[in-house]
Amino acid sequence: MNKISVCMIMIFIIACCLSCKECIEKSENTAEASINKNDSLIMNLIADTIIYDVIIKNPDPDNEWTKKCLGNLNRTEFIDQLFDAVYHEKVRAYNFFSGKAIKPKDLKKIEKEKGFSRENIGKLQFTEAWYYDSQNLRMDKKIISITLGHELSQNIGDIIGYKPVFKIILN
Repeated sequence: MNKISVCMIMIFIIACCLSCKECIEKSENTAEASINKNDSLIMNLIADTIIYDVIIKNPDPDNEWTKKCLGNLNRTEFIDQLFDAVYHEKVRAYNFFSGKAIKPKDLKKIEKEKGFSRENIGKLQFTEAWYYDSQNLRMDKKIISITLGHELSQNIGDIIGYKPVFKIILN
């Protein structure tokens, strides 16, 4: 074979190798994508309604464990964002007991009531749906609603419970 034929064959082989590498990379990305797509298919609903409370304000400043648990929470900003979402009608507030909508003007009246302060919102109650993927040992949660709880205290300042301020339903 002459030198030109050998060069042509070498170029052909190199081109094939490069295109195969590209095909392999594409197929790996496609496989990765299908695994990710299949992840959502594997998720099984294990609870359509889980309701639980989360303390978001330490009722006892001497309780180091609660202080550590809440150390990274920006409670004031989060509470303000929830109120602002209601006031700007991005989300609707509901009365926890009756389920009736609370208009922004009525929420402003609640905020003006004696003893009310956003600073005293110390608990959130979440309603969630839980999903579990047993193959990948992964759990996802979808928050359905959040209820804000205002501290109720005795005359001496001890917290005796929480009163729901409003409930918001997400998506």
